[in-house]
Amino acid sequence: MPAAPDIRLVDVWRCDNAKVAAEVIAFWKRLDALPPRIAPEERVKELCTLAYREDELIAVSTMVLDMLPQLRARFGFFRCLVAPEHRRQGLA
Repeated sequence: MPAAPDIRLVDVWRCDNAKVAAEVIAFWKRLDALPPRIAPEERVKELCTLAYREDELIAVSTMVLDMLPQLRARFGFFRCLVAPEHRRQGLA
């Protein structure tokens, strides 16, 4: 199911933008989304795509490239967080 037409996706892969970082960290904190051992400043370096409805950040995805030893190959490990009030709309 494609995302609703009023959703704007923004590619932030490998971007280094303090404003984006602050907005995403606030989003994660509001949703209490990160485990205690994870520093938000480190996770921000893994940002992939953001989703907005109007000017509201409603979803964040991250990706880390790493080796999967069982398959002896590098993979992109993807995470996606959608705000609860915007779930079931095909964003993930």
